[in-house]
Amino acid sequence: AFSIVASFSKDLFLPRDPFIKSFANRINVPEKEIRDARLKLTYVTKNILRDALALLGIGAPEQM
Repeated sequence: AFSIVASFSKDLFLPRDPFIKSFANRINVPEKEIRDARLKLTYVTKNILRDALALLGIGAPEQM
C-alpha cells in the first residue's frame, strides 16, 4: 500500500513542476474565474500531496 501512495504522490507532483516554476505568471491573470479556479486547483493539490505524505510518515512544510 505504501508504494501505491508513494507512486501517486510522485505522479501528482512531478508533472506540475513546470507549472510551479512559473506559478506567478499562471495564477495572476486578469480573468477572475480562471484565477480562482487555478488557485483552487493549487490548494487542493497541496492538500492531497500533504495527506499522501502524512500517510507515508513524511512531514511536509506548510510553506516553501
